[in-house]
Amino acid sequence: MESQRRQPEKKLQSRPNRLAQRGLCALLVVLTLSNAFAFEDPTHGEPFVPWLWRRQLSPTLQNAFSNEGKWVSGTTIAATVLAHQYDSDIYEHNRRGDRLFMDSKTSNFFGTLGGGGVGIGIVTLQLFWDQDNGIKHGRALLITSLNHVLFALAANRKRPDDRADYLPFDSAFPSGHAASIFATSASLHQAYGWKVGLPAHVLAIAISGARVSENTHWFSDIVAGAGLGAFWAIASYQMPDDPRLSSRETNKLIWTLPIILPTGGVLVGGRLEF
Repeated sequence: MESQRRQPEKKLQSRPNRLAQRGLCALLVVLTLSNAFAFEDPTHGEPFVPWLWRRQLSPTLQNAFSNEGKWVSGTTIAATVLAHQYDSDIYEHNRRGDRLFMDSKTSNFFGTLGGGGVGIGIVTLQLFWDQDNGIKHGRALLITSLNHVLFALAANRKRPDDRADYLPFDSAFPSGHAASIFATSASLHQAYGWKVGLPAHVLAIAISGARVSENTHWFSDIVAGAGLGAFWAIASYQMPDDPRLSSRETNKLIWTLPIILPTGGVLVGGRLEF
């Protein structure tokens, strides 16, 4: 009788995984069908390393703190400070195991999904089907990853319960999972508008939430990571030497930061127009 009672619970736990897999497949299909196949050498014969620095990284870094960049960085700092006040409460709530945001199976799935493979896979597809946006997206991911390592080294923050780290130093802050997936979701929003951006943001929130639900990160870690990824995505798409910036239609980036507590929650949000 006991094994029969557990069977429906197993089905319920696997359903979010199936939905997430279908959603990811649908997102990839939309991207692959959005543009015609066209691949060319983006360096135009220039040596790769000088091209990467002079044409891609240096201009992005120089123009990162535009008005939009300042808004996102300021909002991220304020939201991170606010989220830090609730780190211990959320940690204790998750440790008790009652009314979790996600069950362990679902959080493990989304945690694995957010390891960076999604963003790299989408960039690879874009480089063949939509090279201009693929370069911008890849540029955002690269700078986000480098910036994450530098911030993590400086912060040297331990994970909850002193969990093992994949870097040779304590690197809980900011969350690398949140940074990379929000760099991807914000890049997709910039490139294709809300029809692709909205489901991408939902996936990013699910992956980031999973990291908190399984106590792999403090809540302020993922808030800071989300802001970091979004910041560099916006910076990458606002490079002044991009000939399509002036002719592109106005885009809107909806920015939301959920503060989830056992007794309720707060939603910090805003809108940017480009």
